[in-house]
Amino acid sequence: MDAVTEAGAPPAAPPATGRARLVHQATAVVFVAAAVYVAATAPGLGLYDGRGPGAGLFPFVVAIGWAVLSAVWFVQITTGRSAGTEGRFFDSLDGARRVALLAGGIILLAVALPILGFQLATFVFVALFLGVYGRHHWVVTAAVALGASFGLFTAFTRLLDVSLPVSSIPFLVDLGL
Repeated sequence: MDAVTEAGAPPAAPPATGRARLVHQATAVVFVAAAVYVAATAPGLGLYDGRGPGAGLFPFVVAIGWAVLSAVWFVQITTGRSAGTEGRFFDSLDGARRVALLAGGIILLAVALPILGFQLATFVFVALFLGVYGRHHWVVTAAVALGASFGLFTAFTRLLDVSLPVSSIPFLVDLGL
């Protein structure tokens, strides 16, 4: 039988010590600094315009939440109340590979957007992401990728009147991509 506290919850993991604790604290500080930067620059995009929320409102709100949660994380790590920070960042090398693959995919998506356009670049990204990480039938993967790419493009450009990147390749432009 597993060790269980009187309240019925499993015991908390021991607090992080030494190098792991320092790395987690430094990460929390970097997150707070990045969030403060985003929150400080977002109003330059406009928090509100005559038609409604401006381009800077969403990043501003997300940055405030990011800063608060990162500060809470820092306090938890410092006081030893954060479970699961007792050592390694990943349970295995596979976990690190998955995170690196996702980060690389997002960077490639950002590079591909102005070349392939939102529809095609997002379709490829979502299809590959679900193909690698998902455990779904290929029909489900294709349907989700189509909805995420072409559906979102249609919703944003036609219904919300928000422009998204289109392809810079002439034959893709001729196809409407």
